[in-house]
Amino acid sequence: MERIFLENKKMVDEIHVAPVVSEIKKMNRIYLLKVLVGFFDKQEASEGKVKKFRFTGDLVDATSFYWQRVRGHAFVSINLKKLELLEQDQERKHLTLKLPLPEIESPTVNMDPKNGTVVYRKGYYWYTSQKIKDEFYKNAMPRAQAGIEKKVTNPKYIAMAKDQAGEIFTALFKPIGWTVEIQWDEEKKENPGSSVAQNAK
Repeated sequence: MERIFLENKKMVDEIHVAPVVSEIKKMNRIYLLKVLVGFFDKQEASEGKVKKFRFTGDLVDATSFYWQRVRGHAFVSINLKKLELLEQDQERKHLTLKLPLPEIESPTVNMDPKNGTVVYRKGYYWYTSQKIKDEFYKNAMPRAQAGIEKKVTNPKYIAMAKDQAGEIFTALFKPIGWTVEIQWDEEKKENPGSSVAQNAK
């Protein structure tokens, strides 16, 4: 609040209302979407040459595979710490903000035994070694998480998240009479994959 003395020496109060973007950055992160997904994932491995029958017979290639029914979800969010104030026009009451691109957060596997993720075996051959079985189950969870992340990393969901962010910021500043324009950070070149995806390989 500023006190201004006019020529007639009368004192009046002049009040300006403006947004405080620095306080918004303290929120750290805003979650825009929760995307539920479900799909089937197949893992396959060869035992090499084994006997056609358990005790006798010619050597044949033995291949086993596991189907995994995956159900889960992931969030789409933006990191508000990276928010930038590009322009704050007091006369027009207009803000220009730069936001980071939406990110995929917390791919989570639904482990409900009835409706969630299930690993079950099918096989081309009767023989499956314990080593192969252990490898299947070891990879099941990281593969499920990586699969969920891949499904949610879809341009459709990223676009929806951007629209949601625009609506949120417009609604945030509208009560004080300000308009907002959002610019998005440039998309970075595709990296080899997230830590979840790397662990699943």
